[in-house]
Amino acid sequence: MDGSVSFKRRGNDDSKIWNAVRPEDAPASIPRREARVGSAVGGANKLAQAVSGIRWRHLGVLLVIWLVTIHYLERTVVNRAISKCSWKKWERWESSKSRGDHATGPIDPYRVAIVGDPQIVDEYSYKTRPKPLLRLTQTLSDNYLHRNYMAVHRKLSPHSVMFLGDLFDGGREWDDDVWLREYLRFASVFPPLEHTKSIFSIPGNHDIGFGNDVNATRLKRFRTMFGEANEYQILGNHTFVLIDSISLSATDLPEVNTEPTIFLESLVNDKKMKEYPRILLSHVPLYRFTDRQHCGPLRESKKRFPVMKGKQYQTVLEYELSQRLLEIVRPKLIFSGDDHDYCHVRHPFDQAYGEGSISGGGAGNSYADEITIKTFAMTGGIKYPAIQLLSLWNPRDGSEPDTDIQETGEVVVTDSTFRTRLCYMPDPYHALRIYAALMVFSISSLFLVCVTPRLCRKIHVLLFKDAARRSSILPTIAESDAWAVKPTRPATWKDCKIPERPNAGVFFLCLLLLFTEVWIVFWVYFSRA
Repeated sequence: MDGSVSFKRRGNDDSKIWNAVRPEDAPASIPRREARVGSAVGGANKLAQAVSGIRWRHLGVLLVIWLVTIHYLERTVVNRAISKCSWKKWERWESSKSRGDHATGPIDPYRVAIVGDPQIVDEYSYKTRPKPLLRLTQTLSDNYLHRNYMAVHRKLSPHSVMFLGDLFDGGREWDDDVWLREYLRFASVFPPLEHTKSIFSIPGNHDIGFGNDVNATRLKRFRTMFGEANEYQILGNHTFVLIDSISLSATDLPEVNTEPTIFLESLVNDKKMKEYPRILLSHVPLYRFTDRQHCGPLRESKKRFPVMKGKQYQTVLEYELSQRLLEIVRPKLIFSGDDHDYCHVRHPFDQAYGEGSISGGGAGNSYADEITIKTFAMTGGIKYPAIQLLSLWNPRDGSEPDTDIQETGEVVVTDSTFRTRLCYMPDPYHALRIYAALMVFSISSLFLVCVTPRLCRKIHVLLFKDAARRSSILPTIAESDAWAVKPTRPATWKDCKIPERPNAGVFFLCLLLLFTEVWIVFWVYFSRA
């Protein structure tokens, strides 16, 4: 029957399999199957064509360029910057024989590196930043800290390294689980090193809060992991007095304030502490009158040192507490952090603040020099991060009269038993700008060759047409001369294997390979600082 559906039975009776076949449908089903097969074959062919068209030589050249650039910026530039701070270039200590004294301590100078406000980046740092961008920021900032820290130890080999607080950025905000995770991360950025004494025990306001806002639980957690701050240590015939000035400012919290207060009062009659020249370490700077006490030209900011307070921070200690520290400790030198920028001022012991209070006598007799050091981090809001170096040389008992310290504004501050120098780290954003420019160049070159080959050929012709013209006017040597050297033909676009047709698939495949090889190079350098 025309147009009817015919049923054909296949197999045995148990299978009950019936096929309905419309005559008009039979011819159309075959082309559809062939189309699907052809589409699959076409996709496979395109993939094979893309793989065969990968610009391996091009990618190899880009890899070499990236490798050289990364090595230069991550190793050569860093080592060169820190080598400028070599101890031998600025210590210039006399030998014991030339001074004609009898050494009662180490003849070699005792060398210290002081680190300020690393504040490792966390979710508290940039609350509105997307997570992928935050992770990238953490990776770059951690690498900057770790790379420079390890280079300082390789090139300068200090006997001790001391941190002045604000180890974390959001440490005061975290619960124990997050804090422990960030602590382990901090330990990987600043690992313990052989033959180097590391002191992390001074807390910052980003670690525990400030003053009456200090959380006692957070403070105990910090002390448990990093040690007690309220103590003194004798190193290089100098007494380092470590004070938790933040807890000392918590006058309304006896559970926080009592311990540092007892420690400070115990120093009044401590003869051992007074045996050597004293150096005070505090996170928060001492009070200063900014109209008379200026930071000097090494400070990046042109504004006066800020004297203010707010939630969980205070830029200077209270005046009364500052005077109390000066009176009891009577330090030659004070190091502080928190501000992130450099500042060198002088604090008189027994005179009112004024112009005459910073002249005459010597450090340790009539005044103390305070150096607020720069941050070590690239995210600290300044252009040139730095580390503070301190060289101590005191073979005697320190009882002789002190000499005048250098005026403020010098890179190297000098006294009879110590010298300290500001040591700049590499510009953190110079490398990032170069990496960004190189990535734009790499992507553009691949796009030019793979997606716009016609434009690439035109550029190639423009670049090499002069070479081709010069080659064409040169006299040729007879071909019969077996010893003749034939002139070299300039490269053509075919020699460079520029494709004749655009292929976006090849471009994206090459781009994937480029990102992979660059990521591997960065991973190697970041993990082996």
